[in-house]
Amino acid sequence: MQEFVRTSQGKLTLVLLPPYSPELNPDELVWHHVKSQRIGRTVVATKEQRVALARSVLHSLQHNTQMIKRFFYEEHVRYILNRCRVIFCRISNNQYSSIEFEARTKSWNNKEQQYQRKRELNDQAYFLFMFSRLEDRIRSQSAALITKKQTSIRSWRQRAAWDILPSDSRDDYPFKKRLALLTEKGATDYNLVSDYYKERNAIAHGGSFTRPISMPTVISELKRLYRILKA
Repeated sequence: MQEFVRTSQGKLTLVLLPPYSPELNPDELVWHHVKSQRIGRTVVATKEQRVALARSVLHSLQHNTQMIKRFFYEEHVRYILNRCRVIFCRISNNQYSSIEFEARTKSWNNKEQQYQRKRELNDQAYFLFMFSRLEDRIRSQSAALITKKQTSIRSWRQRAAWDILPSDSRDDYPFKKRLALLTEKGATDYNLVSDYYKERNAIAHGGSFTRPISMPTVISELKRLYRILKA
């Protein structure tokens, strides 16, 4: 495996998982979906029927890109987006647009729709990748700020409000409350992140962008927010 990764010219990154940690393996999300959502709810009479059903479900999942994207956004496997090199579509957005324009001028409607959809999926994947980095940044920096306040404020009355907050970055503390610790609630940056958070939720739940966006502008803003939102 290591030799194969070395021959990939940097396109692959090998991540060694600790033992007895199935929750870190994205395959477990696939098996859970297949067993609990599909096969577990179907009555079969023979082993052959069960095997055929499992193959059918896995084959249909193979073409369900929205479901597969949602798997990788689960908390315990989000490290894949942050630590591994994400390989997006080889064709750039400019090339997609060029092909779309050519198809439109020649009235190749099916081809135009096909490449328009590919460009949309490419944009969604890149947006989720970049926002997940910002989201993890906000969680870690807010946790660092909470820990700093809990350990540095001597007055119990002044420290009480901080002591009830979680000092780690777990997901059970609302994301927007963490965001409000790092930037003023209702201010421009807070509202911008909140808007992107809505887009993230729409895509992660199988939808698309809720409004037209400019990807170069969005990516530039996400990078800027990543730099300035800190404890």
